[in-house]
Amino acid sequence: GWQYVDRDKQDSIPIFIQQPNQNSERWYISKSNDYRYRTWLHYNRDSALALRSNNARIQTPIHVIGFYDWSSDVETAHFWEIDEKHTFFFNTTKVTFDQCVILRGLDTVLEFYSSGSHYRQEVEMKTDSFPIGIALESSILYKDFTFTECDVKGGAYFVGSQFLGLASFESSNFQGPVPVYFNGVIWGDTVVMSEATFRSQVDFDSSVLPRYWDFSYVTLDTLVDLTVTKLDSGQDSCQINLVGTDLNKVKLDYQKYRLFFPKGTATEEKRRMYETLLKQFETNGYRDSYRLLDMEYRGFDYRTRADESGLLGHVWFRVANWVDRTWWRYGYEKGRIFAWTGGLFGGFWLLNFLFLGLLHEQVYPIPAVWRAHGGEVTDHKHYILWGPQLVAFWRPAARSLFYSALYTGFVFFGLKMELDRMPFRHWLGTVYLFVQYILGLACLGYLANVVITG
Repeated sequence: GWQYVDRDKQDSIPIFIQQPNQNSERWYISKSNDYRYRTWLHYNRDSALALRSNNARIQTPIHVIGFYDWSSDVETAHFWEIDEKHTFFFNTTKVTFDQCVILRGLDTVLEFYSSGSHYRQEVEMKTDSFPIGIALESSILYKDFTFTECDVKGGAYFVGSQFLGLASFESSNFQGPVPVYFNGVIWGDTVVMSEATFRSQVDFDSSVLPRYWDFSYVTLDTLVDLTVTKLDSGQDSCQINLVGTDLNKVKLDYQKYRLFFPKGTATEEKRRMYETLLKQFETNGYRDSYRLLDMEYRGFDYRTRADESGLLGHVWFRVANWVDRTWWRYGYEKGRIFAWTGGLFGGFWLLNFLFLGLLHEQVYPIPAVWRAHGGEVTDHKHYILWGPQLVAFWRPAARSLFYSALYTGFVFFGLKMELDRMPFRHWLGTVYLFVQYILGLACLGYLANVVITG
């Protein structure tokens, strides 16, 4: 079942496992009687089992399974069953694994070192002890990498590796005192570190962020700096779950991240997280991060109030949120008020131009505009004109444009409506007039706020 691929010739040749005889200490995995390639399973009768390989390609699954955790899929894989008292060594450089690599239920993995290797199928390590650490450097893992419930007492080096599938470090314990290095790591879509423990520093310098990162209920003894990470090209942010983690030990740049709350997260917990991070950003002087998170928090607050209210309250808070967000981005983009004011005034100006006669006669006459216009005001509904018609239309239309602008100014920027001059004969026009007046008052109020507060 074993096949060995020569990297230079790119061909496969059969290999075999030579069991140790009475005087041997190694299970050789190599070409027939030719051990130049240094690919072997090393066996020490007293304590150890080891897989060592350099510049090779291994095309069968590797299952190293503890005596008490028998695999259910052993029929489809080459495997070695070892006793709990045994330790296991794994040392590979520039090796391609075409099938899965599984270390499960082992008492001790004394050494795990892999550099420049390719893992084309799943890699699983579970309930293993690494007394001197683990090194998985500059390697590419094309499928899922599972490193759960592992106990690492030495260093952990994942520098420069690419995890293209799911990467899970759930419930693993990194005891230090050597830092855990994720420098330059390229993550896939999802990384899970929930309930992990880091007793030493964790370095994420220049690591490329996933789309989703579960960093919930993580135990940290030192500050973790997540500002040194970077986004992949075309990626706008990383959704990060920080529920249950001490936020005072997490340093964030919110231009790269967005908070993710799992279903069922309590509202008070969400508020606490928002307020803790806002305080942190304010203390650290992260103005852009504060602005982004504060806008997100205000939207969350509106939506929460809407969900907790009755029908009318729900509608009110939803509309208020839309206005506050669209009008001026919750107060962070005050220049939008001028654009909105100009746009609304222009829209009402056009409508008032088309129906100036009706507005004067049946809705709200303004004597000053009436007298200035010569007491003769007509509607201008036929505004698609050409040739002689355009010439005949232009002069009165231009004059009406000016006076409709005056009319719009009186209503839109008027501080007071004289109700005694309203005949209330045209209810639709009256509603339209009050909408125009109320929006104008709102614009004046926001403009006054900009002038006063700066």
